[in-house]
Amino acid sequence: MNNYFTFDTPAFRLKFPEFSDENIYPDAVLQGYWDMAICYMGNNNYGRLNGDCKFLALNLLTAHITKYYTTASGNGYQSINYIPTSAAIDKVSVSLTPPPSTSQWQWILNTTPYGQKYLQLLQSKASGGFIIITNPPERNAFRKNYGYFGG
Repeated sequence: MNNYFTFDTPAFRLKFPEFSDENIYPDAVLQGYWDMAICYMGNNNYGRLNGDCKFLALNLLTAHITKYYTTASGNGYQSINYIPTSAAIDKVSVSLTPPPSTSQWQWILNTTPYGQKYLQLLQSKASGGFIIITNPPERNAFRKNYGYFGG
């Protein structure tokens, strides 16, 4: 049984038609953004966010990274890092504010609609938040299981 997800470029292009132009978004570029998403999120299929929901989250994060980087590099997209709060026509005046957030990570995710949907998915699956355990849980305490001191 394979516990890892692989990038499906044709399915990604169908789900996110904004990235369907192969000249602007070559397969290798999209694969590179998928690999970046894996660095942020991991590729294992376990935990509370798994199966189709995990695959959707990885694709949303890939779409967010793609949109964010192509906006930053100026491929003809309008800057989306700030939200307009007011505007005037005569003697041009525009007020901008960053998206509301409690952390830099949330601010970055709020800069694209894909990042916002990704954040919503994470929040819906994480009542109380996510805990990432890299070592067995007993290593996080002063004693190991059965009262032995560990190191």
